[in-house]
Amino acid sequence: MSNWNVKFDGADPGLSDDFTLSFVDLDNIVKSENQFALTDKYVNEVLSFCENRNNYYVIGNIKEIISPRGTDFSDKKIYVLMGIHATSQKLGCLLGQYKDDGWLILGLWPDYFAESVKWFHKSLKIWLMDFIISPNDWKRVDVVIPKTG
Repeated sequence: MSNWNVKFDGADPGLSDDFTLSFVDLDNIVKSENQFALTDKYVNEVLSFCENRNNYYVIGNIKEIISPRGTDFSDKKIYVLMGIHATSQKLGCLLGQYKDDGWLILGLWPDYFAESVKWFHKSLKIWLMDFIISPNDWKRVDVVIPKTG
């Protein structure tokens, strides 16, 4: 499977603790991208939770985004939505804004999450809705945005 590689800035200055996560390209999971588009309203709802809930955070530490074809997308509006569910299951979605009011899901992390969505497409919608319908079911949710400065 081809992947999107996202490099994150570590806690300490410099490169020593930077890390990269690979998100399975959605084209490897499903063939209809429009099936997994999100509205700006959804993204704004999650962002509002970051302002009002103690388990939702906005973190500005994306340093680099490389597409499966090797293109640098670091200058695009791409966010990572990651969560740790109360069951300790971790999952993440790479979201890219493609027009003023729409976002595409570009990739999924980790591999087992991508694989489960491949076999049961509706599970992605269930998990995404859980972020806003059941915020107390999450130990932690992060909206990771590009690093500024």
